[in-house]
Amino acid sequence: MDSKVLEKIQKLLALSQSDNEAEAKNAMLKAQKLMAKNNLTLEEVSSENFSEPSIVVMEGIHKWNAKFRIPLAKILAENFRCETFLANNQICFFGHADDCRICREVFNSAYSFIYSRGNKVYNEVKKRGGETKGVFNSYAMGFLYGLDNALKIQAKALMIVTPEDVTKKYKEFSSSFKNISSNCITGTDYSAYAKGRADGEHFTGTKQIEEVC
Repeated sequence: MDSKVLEKIQKLLALSQSDNEAEAKNAMLKAQKLMAKNNLTLEEVSSENFSEPSIVVMEGIHKWNAKFRIPLAKILAENFRCETFLANNQICFFGHADDCRICREVFNSAYSFIYSRGNKVYNEVKKRGGETKGVFNSYAMGFLYGLDNALKIQAKALMIVTPEDVTKKYKEFSSSFKNISSNCITGTDYSAYAKGRADGEHFTGTKQIEEVC
């Protein structure tokens, strides 16, 4: 391993701990890209042990409690090294503090995007005098499908997997949890679904997610 590359990645990881949120996000994204290019994992380049898994509770952004938030959280957790669960009607992420922070911010951004864009598509159909039943849900379903596909490709390229210690601790932590189905939205409008799928597939390359990562 090139010592200069290792040193650069370690410096970026150190910057990702910065109190400056924008600086931290930018540093983490650059570190991930360098690790992917050099086939390295976080554990291999870390100069110190990572923080113990911690729980982050979502606040504010999902105040409307849209049904799509559950499958959205599941998709993001699987692709950002976290676990997720629902507690007191709140979406929660479980994992290393840095991973939870990034996952939470991406969740906030994606949730707002789906809500805003889905309502826009709904209003466009309504303005034309079309059938609006199922339009919003169809858009959300399409977005989730597109996002899931895009993130799986990205996670494979970056060799992202949920750390073993997180998986083990979460299994102990969630032993008494009840299973909650993530298939909780339905829709039948193909046009809205197609628009959502296209937006979801391109979301990982948008300004919103770049600002997060």
